[in-house]
Amino acid sequence: MKKKSVLILFVILSILTISMYAQENSALKFDEISFDFGKIKQGIPVKHIFKFKNTGKQPAVIKNVTTSCGCTVPEYSQKPVLPDQLGKVVITYDAKSPLPFNKTIIVSLSTEKDPILIRIKGEVVNKIE
Repeated sequence: MKKKSVLILFVILSILTISMYAQENSALKFDEISFDFGKIKQGIPVKHIFKFKNTGKQPAVIKNVTTSCGCTVPEYSQKPVLPDQLGKVVITYDAKSPLPFNKTIIVSLSTEKDPILIRIKGEVVNKIE
């Protein structure tokens, strides 16, 4: 059991390291790569906008944005983001169950080998406490 826990911890740390490396070396620079909604009301979807700038020398296209579950829905432009231009990824989280959540969003780019990982987290409550 202890070996399994160590392996899981190693995998999580590896993913976080790759994510930070991809963000630092990417042509897209996000203002933030994580957002905490805090306590949110069950049954009421919430949105957050992750803004970014293309700091590269060529247009960048977001090929795909995938999420870790169906309760998290991304919206993004599929048009090229020109150098020095701004773009955004809008994430909507549909709070169905009163539990804490921590979701990963994977942003794949035409100009990058490694995806950029962004995260949302919070706690869904029956009523605002």
